[in-house]
Amino acid sequence: MPPRRFSVIPGKGTDDIIATLLKNGWVDAGEGEWDFKYVAAPSAVEHSALLPHQIANHFEGAGPSLTTKHGLLRSLRRAPWVLPIDAAQWFPRCYDLSDPEDAATWQIDFRWGACEVVVQGFLNNPPQNEEEVEEENDAAPPQNVMESSHRLNTIKNALAVVEGKVAWLRHLQEDDGETEVSEMPLGMDEQCWEEILRAATPGAIPAASPGPSPAARPKGSLASAPTPQRPDQAVLLERARKVMGALRGVRATLRAQAKMDGPQNIWILKPAGKSRGRGILCFDNLPALERHLGGRLPSSRPSHLSAEERIHARLKGAMESHVVQRYLEYPLLLHNRKFDIRTWVAVTSWAPLQVWIYSDCYIRFCAEEYEVTGENLSNSFRHLCNNAVSALCHEDDMS
Repeated sequence: MPPRRFSVIPGKGTDDIIATLLKNGWVDAGEGEWDFKYVAAPSAVEHSALLPHQIANHFEGAGPSLTTKHGLLRSLRRAPWVLPIDAAQWFPRCYDLSDPEDAATWQIDFRWGACEVVVQGFLNNPPQNEEEVEEENDAAPPQNVMESSHRLNTIKNALAVVEGKVAWLRHLQEDDGETEVSEMPLGMDEQCWEEILRAATPGAIPAASPGPSPAARPKGSLASAPTPQRPDQAVLLERARKVMGALRGVRATLRAQAKMDGPQNIWILKPAGKSRGRGILCFDNLPALERHLGGRLPSSRPSHLSAEERIHARLKGAMESHVVQRYLEYPLLLHNRKFDIRTWVAVTSWAPLQVWIYSDCYIRFCAEEYEVTGENLSNSFRHLCNNAVSALCHEDDMS
């Protein structure tokens, strides 16, 4: 049997590949005919011209199907058509932001999550009882009364959205639906959404009711400024308890996907074609995402809807694709740190799929302990296990 011949395009790490092939009896074909070719990029192989005995280390079309994040997402979505699997049982909701339909669906999903944050925050820290509020309002400046009423109206709007979400989930439960994101109209204007998104931002204070600024009003007119009708706080609390209980109940009986959501509406953005943790961000508000993407914020109190619009415009015109995925806020931890399990595989056949898995694996830990509060959300050392990320963490900074 003649020796098997290989051709390797020199590059980073190829010395080890060449040494291993030679050790196993392969012969370097140089510029002659080869049986196996190793290249860095799929474009370096003319797949249509391969002879029956020739193989390369890249499959044609593997990038759009497997080796990029948005390619993997599309393959997982198509998998139920050919395999008896449902990735939604273990793969958190993910959207390709280069796809207009996916981007629009994520917009709804993110807004729904913001409404849950507002309602749960209302339950965790309810205002004072009605009598105390009325006594305070008697002595409070009219502007404070207006802001108190405005806050409850923001909560009322968020509550209506969560009630709609529960109804939608129950509909999916009855019909065994494929997704939990609805495209039904939510019946609120953009100003209401701005207030909800602002109120859902950690540490935020709901914006004051829209209207002329004090400086623009005639002197002495502050007391007569229009005040939003104050919702009944006790009624809102009862509705909030009821709907959040119903939401927990329907999630417990629906699907794994509905159980993955944490209380903070945290998402993770990833460039589709990059590695080593580059360009990744965990975020829970849109201005933070815009800052990460290089956008300029016009003020210290930016508009969330304006940030949302600029984000979609920036990603639509970007050279590289991005995916955004619901973040697991309660991951499995070891020694209070996130970790991942890495192994090596060799795919030797695409159809039918044949995968060889190396018998050994290894575990990578985050450099710092897991935490999602405050500024810790943007701390990559707490959320990314990539060696290239952890190597940048100084020992003095490690917790």
